[in-house]
Amino acid sequence: MNKLLLVAALIVPALAGAQLPGGTVSGQLLTPEGRPAVAVRVSAMAVPEAGAPGNSATALVSIAMTDNEGHYRLENVLPGRYYIVAGFVDLPSYYPGVAATSGANIVNVLSGTPVTGINFAIANTVGVTVSGRVRRATGTGGVGGQRLGLLGGNSPIQEVSTTADGSFQIQRVRPGSYQLLSAGARSSPGLSVVVGDKDVTGLELVIVPTVEVTGNVVVEGKGPAPRVQLQLAPFKGNGGNFGMSTAPDGSLRATLPEGSYRISWSSLPVGYEIKSITAGSVDLLSTPLRVSADAPPERIRAVLAVEGNPWVRVSGRVTNAGSTRTLTLTGPNVDQIPLTINPDGTFEIPQALPGTYQTRPTTPVVSSTASFASPFISVVIPNQDTTSLIIPLPPTKDVPGIVVNTTGAGVQGRFSLNYSQRSGTSSSSGGRTMVTQSDGRFTLQIPEGSEMRLTVNVSGYSVKSVTYGKTDLVRDPLRVTADDVAEIRVELDTTSTTIAAGVTGAGGGVSAGVFATLAAPPPLPPQPPQQPVSPTPSSAAINQVSEALSQSNLITSPAQQAGSQDPKPLLALGMAPEFSLKNVLGGNIDSAKLKGKVVVVEFWAPWAVPSKEAVPEYNKLLRDLKDQGLEVVAVTYESGSVQEVASVVSQLKIEYPVVMGTQEVDVGFGGHPGYPTTFLIGRDWKVYRRIFGRSANKFANLESDIRSLLAK
Repeated sequence: MNKLLLVAALIVPALAGAQLPGGTVSGQLLTPEGRPAVAVRVSAMAVPEAGAPGNSATALVSIAMTDNEGHYRLENVLPGRYYIVAGFVDLPSYYPGVAATSGANIVNVLSGTPVTGINFAIANTVGVTVSGRVRRATGTGGVGGQRLGLLGGNSPIQEVSTTADGSFQIQRVRPGSYQLLSAGARSSPGLSVVVGDKDVTGLELVIVPTVEVTGNVVVEGKGPAPRVQLQLAPFKGNGGNFGMSTAPDGSLRATLPEGSYRISWSSLPVGYEIKSITAGSVDLLSTPLRVSADAPPERIRAVLAVEGNPWVRVSGRVTNAGSTRTLTLTGPNVDQIPLTINPDGTFEIPQALPGTYQTRPTTPVVSSTASFASPFISVVIPNQDTTSLIIPLPPTKDVPGIVVNTTGAGVQGRFSLNYSQRSGTSSSSGGRTMVTQSDGRFTLQIPEGSEMRLTVNVSGYSVKSVTYGKTDLVRDPLRVTADDVAEIRVELDTTSTTIAAGVTGAGGGVSAGVFATLAAPPPLPPQPPQQPVSPTPSSAAINQVSEALSQSNLITSPAQQAGSQDPKPLLALGMAPEFSLKNVLGGNIDSAKLKGKVVVVEFWAPWAVPSKEAVPEYNKLLRDLKDQGLEVVAVTYESGSVQEVASVVSQLKIEYPVVMGTQEVDVGFGGHPGYPTTFLIGRDWKVYRRIFGRSANKFANLESDIRSLLAK
């Protein structure tokens, strides 16, 4: 009951009505042993009105902390009757030293009159001190500046940094079972701490500090750069081997525990050989890599020599290209190969490594042409030059379309198409963002023989009809054959030839229509009501991001999620916040190490069914696209202790990191109304999508957006 009483309390600077000068209340707070109770919260809590239930919500009109002598002083206490309360919210102590209001004395405060001598001893614990020392696994020296976290009980994570000699003190720890863990280092293992009613002293946490090791891969002769992965095997067991994968720019990066490592490699294509691997003047082919927090290694430089010409020159023709002018070939051990298609379907690749690649037609995120096609196609590049490579795209039909007003004139602007498609034995669904040309025209590349259902709805305008020749697409599916000469015609109930930004009106639209927003740029929706957030030291720096996120037209509302979930243009909302968050399986996940990749950040709770159902989808996305630069991070809130979340991670077989969220990160991303809330971040560390909840099309659209950002 006491917990409910205080949680529901309101901080009020003044009572309604006439303003009277406040009084003061002062005194001293002592421990049960009679010592000064230091740094304990004391407040004046208004006594409920006569006849109100005993657990009625009341107001805290002043709050103070005791000093080193246990003294406190409550300022600006308005005239009234109060309980003086100290300690934890759920373990309060009341003047004159009792654990419940039933035995508390009421203090009467008069206008402008000080009340002194309100001295009492705490009846419930205000916590004990947990102290000890952190040292390295090798030697006896303490580790200064090491961040620690005490996790568990019913408390928030309590953090502290060690002093220069490695010692630490965590004050006001309430009774319970805890785990003491280090941040940015590996502990062997974390310490289990049981807290009762006495101070806990003499703890010793043994850690292995971690070091960020960087480097790059260089190819002699400036040939295609393979995606080599360096393997680092420790000479002493510390949890397994570590990998350094080559990023698209040739860089290498890994966070390693202190120790000595033997370097090997994998994914080296035929024709390439390791010429040297060095860290400064140290030859890592003959000498171990020594990693120390006190003396970090210099950047690793891996030089690849080329034997002959392992790459080949390839040219040929793309069949059934239609209006497709670019393809991207993706291979297992090389970066993406862009391929430009000439108007006659021919192409040329000056340098390519032999192997099997995957491709499929794509179009820009925002364009007047969109491809609705096809599964991935395998392309085998032989181990010799060739001029006759054929890349057979599925036969497609370029279907023209136009958006018109009631007079028949073309309407220029932006819109989005949602579709469900069936072709042969395969089916797909999703959406595309379109921008009509100045005359209102656009083009859809649709597989011949396929069947598609389109829906339309233009924000602020009514859609009178959507037709394909004589076919009413509101009622019937779109079927395309090679001989068709019809066009898709979208008629809006307006006489305008453009739709201005900020337009509003009767949304209307066609009941089964494509959810579309036709504008240049799209109008902003009404801003949702924002809950006040207590300021943090860095809130000023992240408020701009929060405002951009909360006001942007790219926020997907729950109603949209439950419905058609139209894809909107991939426009940057603002910079994502910086963070360093605790991985529930150990260590930290730092935003600095994610930059340059496409990152999905999902605010997640293991008790939320949609969160759990999304795990296999994210596992598959990561397996498919990690080599291209995708990372997934789940940020958990309201989910229990680190150990409890780690247990769920294991049960659900989550293949991506799950980290403990903080209020600062929540505010930095603009808040989350529920679980899951998903953010899509580009290589430039800008947020491009914010998605609430889960819908049938979420992952189809998300994968499309991810691939678009990966291609940038």
